[in-house]
Amino acid sequence: MLGHHLELQSHLQGANPMCWAKCDMLSTVSLARLDRIKTRDRQGRRCYVVSQLETDEFIAIKAAVRCALGL
Repeated sequence: MLGHHLELQSHLQGANPMCWAKCDMLSTVSLARLDRIKTRDRQGRRCYVVSQLETDEFIAIKAAVRCALGL
C-alpha cells in the first residue's frame, strides 16, 4: 500500500465493506454537485443517507494528501 492510498470503511449500503481514498487523484468539485447518497428502503421507497467521516479518518486523509503532494 502506498502512503497516499488509504483504506476506509464504506458507508454505502450493499457495497464492499471497505473502500479506498486515493489521495493522489485530487480534483476540484463544486459544492453544488455534492449531495446525499440516494438509496432505497425495504419497501422500495427512495431515501437519502448523510454520512460523515470520523475525525481520525479525516486526519488520515489529510496526511495522505500531504504525502501525495510531497508536503
